[in-house]
Amino acid sequence: MQTPTIPTPFVRLYEPKDLDIILRICELTVDPVVGLAPDLALASAIWCAPYPLLAPESSFVLDDGNGVAVGYMVGATSTRPFIKKYHEEYISKIDSTRFPPPSTPEGNRIQADLGSLSWMLDTLYDPNVMDSELIDEGYPAHLHVNLLPEYRSQGYGPKLLEAFSNVVKQDGGGGVHVAMAPGNDRGGVWYARNGFERKYVKRGGRWMAKNL
Repeated sequence: MQTPTIPTPFVRLYEPKDLDIILRICELTVDPVVGLAPDLALASAIWCAPYPLLAPESSFVLDDGNGVAVGYMVGATSTRPFIKKYHEEYISKIDSTRFPPPSTPEGNRIQADLGSLSWMLDTLYDPNVMDSELIDEGYPAHLHVNLLPEYRSQGYGPKLLEAFSNVVKQDGGGGVHVAMAPGNDRGGVWYARNGFERKYVKRGGRWMAKNL
């Protein structure tokens, strides 16, 4: 009797069939503080959904070996052009019935429901918060990564980072930065282990960067 082949997870480019899955992975693995939001789809609308739409060439998934995404790394090889595309192409695609602009009465009501997380709705409609002096210091790219818990600590995160970094370098970029919640110690340790240096804590986030 032939021994069944165990599928081996591997990194590949994002495909449209992955969208709903990676949005859900984002919602399942968000920072615990952000996870207090009444509607976790707000988190995925900010930190996941724009990238496959605006930057599919730098959006990667970890495939479980059967065609199903179990993690992802998305980002922009150059942040400022990405911000421009976000203004021009993404804001108009936001579900404004679910997430109305913060300047509207409906948006004010959502922000009241969000309480201390009201900044999330502002962030959804204001991609300029992605701008950073780290861009001028040689770190033009930025990224977001999430893996389902059962696929962590097995070397898949570094493989995703390698794939993303290669695209950044092909695009002429020499560095990448990330921002995370100040209390995200697990994420901070992972980034430090993979070559990122802590730069500063400001604007409610911990900023780290890596030369490529």
